[in-house]
Amino acid sequence: MRKEPVIVSLLIVVSLFFAEPVCARDFRVSRIPNAGVFLCGTCHLNPVSPGARNPFGQTVEELLPSLDEDFWGADLAAGDSDADGFTNGFELQDPFGTWRPGNPNPGNSSLVTNPGDASSFPLVSPTPTPSSTPLPDFTDTPTPVPTDTESPTQTPPEPTATETPTETPVEPTATDTPVEPTVTPRSPDLNGDGVVDQQDLYILMEQWHSEL
Repeated sequence: MRKEPVIVSLLIVVSLFFAEPVCARDFRVSRIPNAGVFLCGTCHLNPVSPGARNPFGQTVEELLPSLDEDFWGADLAAGDSDADGFTNGFELQDPFGTWRPGNPNPGNSSLVTNPGDASSFPLVSPTPTPSSTPLPDFTDTPTPVPTDTESPTQTPPEPTATETPTETPVEPTATDTPVEPTVTPRSPDLNGDGVVDQQDLYILMEQWHSEL
């Protein structure tokens, strides 16, 4: 009995037992950024053999129209397949899905987490926004609109009737001292002709005579 076939068969079995498992579809790994970190485990529950897909693998299957077509992009990057609060792109260091097959892997591979495993997630929070520079906050400030306001018309004050003080006549006070009669000097021009002459003298003498 020849022993060579038996030995060859044993060597084949041993080599298969110790051989490193090969991913079912290696070409798909090359179409996902940083997929070399988890290899087939990026899309499958069992990373060493084909089988059931994890949530990320199910998403890929839904988006994949053809086995040979590139499927990584903004839509797949924006999803959160394992619902751990981080987008697929954020976990694979390509948050906006801009990486393309053949390009160097984006970001830092040591920070890559599995987008199909909810227990594997980044130790940092918030997902980055496309704009790294904060935009100024412009608030709509209402511009004051000048209004045609009429200037108040100054109405002249109406004159008020003022009462004229009434002069109260002063009652003469009776005194015991007799009042000396005031003698008004007479004008020498008694006839009013503007000339003091003999006619005025006659008139004066008649007045004195009548007063006696």
